[in-house]
Amino acid sequence: MDSHRRRDEIEKKKAKIAELKRTREERTKALVETQTQETQTHAQRRRELEALVASLVGDRGANAKDDKTSPVFAAVTASPPVPANATSTPASATPASPPDLRVRPAPKLAMTSIVMFETAPIEKVYYEKEQQTVDSSFQTDDFDEDDLPTVEKTQEEFAAIEAALNAPPPAEKLPDAIVAPRNMDDFEREMITQSWQFQDFFDKSSKLVERALVSKFDTLADYTIGDEDRSKDVDTGHGVNAVCTFFDDRWTKSRSITDVSWSPRHPELVLAAYNKNMSSINDPDGVVLVWNTIVPDRPEFMFHAQSDITTACFSEFHPNLVIGGTYSGQILIWDNRQKSSAVLKTPLSAAGHTHPVFSMSVVGTQNAHSLVTCSTDGIMCSWALDMLASPQEILELAHHPMDSNNLRPTNEIAVTTFGFPANETTTFWVGSEEGSIYQANRYDRAGGKAGINSLDTYIGHDGMITSIHFHPLNGSVDFSDLFLTSSVDWTVKLWKGKNPTKAATVATTPSKIAPLYSFEQCDDYVYDAKWSPVHPAVFGCVDGTGQFQLYDLNSEVEVASASVAVSNKAINKLAWDKTGAKVALGASDGRLHVYDVGEIGQPKQDEWIHFQRTVEYQVNRDFRRRACTIAMCARDVQIELRKGVVLYFDSYPPAKESNQNQRQNSPRIIHYNSHEGCNNNFAYVMKSINLSFTAFNPSVLGNQGMSQKRADQIIRHGLVRQLCDSADVIVVSDTIPDARPILQSLVSSDPETRCTSKIVLEMTNRFDWYIRDAREYYRLMWEISRMPEKVYFVANNPLESRHLTDQTMATPRVRLLRPVGESAVPAQDVSWHNRSLAIVRLDKEEGIYKLMQEMGINVVRINGGFRGRYGGPKTLAKYRAFIEFPYQVSTMKLYENIAAGVVTLVPSPRLFKELVDKNLIYFGAWENILEPFDQLHLAGGKEWYKWMDYYSDEISPFLYYFDNLLELKRVLESPSELDTKEIRTKGPQQYFSIAQHSIQGWAELFDEMGFRNNRGVVGGMETPRVKIYREELQIPFKQPETVAEWDNLYEELEDWKKRRYRIFQAEREGDRKGGDNTESI
Repeated sequence: MDSHRRRDEIEKKKAKIAELKRTREERTKALVETQTQETQTHAQRRRELEALVASLVGDRGANAKDDKTSPVFAAVTASPPVPANATSTPASATPASPPDLRVRPAPKLAMTSIVMFETAPIEKVYYEKEQQTVDSSFQTDDFDEDDLPTVEKTQEEFAAIEAALNAPPPAEKLPDAIVAPRNMDDFEREMITQSWQFQDFFDKSSKLVERALVSKFDTLADYTIGDEDRSKDVDTGHGVNAVCTFFDDRWTKSRSITDVSWSPRHPELVLAAYNKNMSSINDPDGVVLVWNTIVPDRPEFMFHAQSDITTACFSEFHPNLVIGGTYSGQILIWDNRQKSSAVLKTPLSAAGHTHPVFSMSVVGTQNAHSLVTCSTDGIMCSWALDMLASPQEILELAHHPMDSNNLRPTNEIAVTTFGFPANETTTFWVGSEEGSIYQANRYDRAGGKAGINSLDTYIGHDGMITSIHFHPLNGSVDFSDLFLTSSVDWTVKLWKGKNPTKAATVATTPSKIAPLYSFEQCDDYVYDAKWSPVHPAVFGCVDGTGQFQLYDLNSEVEVASASVAVSNKAINKLAWDKTGAKVALGASDGRLHVYDVGEIGQPKQDEWIHFQRTVEYQVNRDFRRRACTIAMCARDVQIELRKGVVLYFDSYPPAKESNQNQRQNSPRIIHYNSHEGCNNNFAYVMKSINLSFTAFNPSVLGNQGMSQKRADQIIRHGLVRQLCDSADVIVVSDTIPDARPILQSLVSSDPETRCTSKIVLEMTNRFDWYIRDAREYYRLMWEISRMPEKVYFVANNPLESRHLTDQTMATPRVRLLRPVGESAVPAQDVSWHNRSLAIVRLDKEEGIYKLMQEMGINVVRINGGFRGRYGGPKTLAKYRAFIEFPYQVSTMKLYENIAAGVVTLVPSPRLFKELVDKNLIYFGAWENILEPFDQLHLAGGKEWYKWMDYYSDEISPFLYYFDNLLELKRVLESPSELDTKEIRTKGPQQYFSIAQHSIQGWAELFDEMGFRNNRGVVGGMETPRVKIYREELQIPFKQPETVAEWDNLYEELEDWKKRRYRIFQAEREGDRKGGDNTESI
């Protein structure tokens, strides 16, 4: 059978070869015939040309017959030329010699234009050497007649030149080769402009022209200017500046931005995804616009979809592709080389997603990568970018139905966002609508199955998770296990993820993981938070108030290093460019804002080492963290309160062993506080009087400025009663509103919900921080101030108690117990700056810093707090001086600086008030800045600055004052020693006595509450060493006695304040009529 097949194939090949030979022979024969025909045609044309020439020239005679030359080259010569001086010869005369009949080739003639011009004759220049003398006897004003010809000649020349200039230019004759353009009619013009070739060309070329027009190049740049001169004109500060805003009335109006992404290949391109425009039914529901920061007037590319686009990004490995997820569950891919429609899309079927897709990620490498998407029904799909017909893998993210910890009504996890660590393709973390975070695996692995890892639950948020972002893998230290989460509970939290392999093989019992830190400075829902791609310690977040906040954890953990009010609308998304210099912020009104973050986003060489210390400080604290074991951690209370929240306590043991009587009488103390500095200060006090306490962070119960409604909810859940049953004394520090549930329970009509513990309110900050229902809160503070056997008031500076009285009409007994100056931040090296300089704590935007720069005051600016780079007061003491412009919450840091021997320069009371009044510095969040102080002054009270420790008689010996900036400049430029008071050595010694006085005051306080301690009370309670005082009302009203009287007086108090404030404003405006005069400053 095979032999027959082989023979057939051989016969077919032979037939094919014969056919090829025949074709080649026919082609050769046709070529020969063509060449022969061309040769004959050429000879025939030559004969016809010779016959034409012969008919025109005629017969040349016998000589021509023997001539072998073709007639084409024959010519008859003319008579020889006649000389100019010869006599003319008659026409009938016979020539003396026969004409020359030689045959010459005919010349080739061509027309040309000759330009003739005359050259000016060479001018001979003669020089005469003379000696000029002055002789007034020969000077005369008479007119010299010899000059007349010269004047006339000059006038004629001017007239000729003027005529030549006024003459019309000669008409230029266009060459015959140029043809006048033909005018097209409307039909032809429309046909061309409507063609896709013309539109494509016009669109591309117009973009090129626009880019060229808007390209920025300083044509007046002076390259001879050195760096020192150039630095005067270049702003290299920490300021966050707006670059551009993208908006289009046609496509972005009435839409919200749902996602933002920068191009990985082209740094000027940024993408924004938009949802549906409800006011337009003809436009596509979803739109993706690619904007160009160089040409911000119109989008570079536009793509659309038939459903709201919920997420979109550039493909990292395909520069021309854009990937998007929709509300319908479809996944789409657009190509910027094609039209606006998607080139690939998933089918609308149960094979993929059927619920909204809010998050997706491209994982893998250049040659092996895939697209991972998650929908809100807990379905995870993996796709190949060149095949979206069906997913490569499908995984259902759900709790195990037999899990004993699963108390939820459904096993599904409503995924709102997810994230992969750097260089990880199998393990990822998901955020849910319930506020919990889970670790999941794409594939089965040793010790664990694919899906949700039910043993580890990351608990800390009490609202839907809006974003998860892992630390990028860059720099010398790997922080890829750290990730940020944002939530609608107004917080951003920092987490440390467990090692996936170790978690799967070691863990056998369920565990709940708490965050390393909670950032709670936002005032609304936090929609997004992302790490900087280049700086290890910097991240940004955006919230519902339109605020963009930048945190530098190496500089300050508790507050943002920079905050910008971008818009009055919510900011939904945040994206960093790959250089870390710019951020794109997508707003809910359809505007895309691009900001330059300045120096904050640019890391220094040692940032990774500093951030490693910061992380270790958060992970390995000085105290032992343990989960609470008292009744309030029961599961029913836990689930009702915060859907799985775990409350943590931090245990501080006593400094040394106490005797049996002291242990029996030792109170159970809870320090109710969220500020780490207050914990360190209180720990030093308790260590000195040999008492132990437990620190409780109330941030898990709510946000700053807790409302009455939220406080009532916590009381109903029984948490307050259970907390009070486990403590004899609850010391509330820093922000008093955090303890509103405890304070509100004291005035409850239900005795079962009242707190039975003794309460100490330590006012170290504004007692009404972030309170929105002021009337109800002030009434509560007035009521508890009338419970001296239950509530004890302590203030670390008199300004706090003064503000309490002015706002609430409460006049409680107050102990003035200043901080002990204890700072747990270790000193760091300051080699990155000259130690001889002075440093100042100011934000870049403050006018006083710019004024100091203009005056040439050589200082180093601290932006934010003292953690990390600045090392706290122990580092500040290494500088020549520290300039302190007081602000509201700086009092505790003032005491820490004095205790560390920091040489501090402070503006005088006159200069400080003028700086605040002219808005050159920011004092604090007091109502209308210094309004309360001016009210007190108008009411006949003492000078406002007497309540500030910066200007008190007790603290002033530790400070140096300057009355204007010129004086400050002279002091800093003086080579003499600044520390004339010897603060570096005497400051810590003198402040030690103040700290001991405060410790004595705390001992007296606990003794008054019935809990004696090892320090005891010197002299008995009749002669206390710590002053107890009451603030007096500085308003023309009597002290209310009942709640009804308080309500009536509160209305009168508000009216009185408004009248006083109008007077205050009138005086301020009168002072400002002369303009912003800074001479006195």
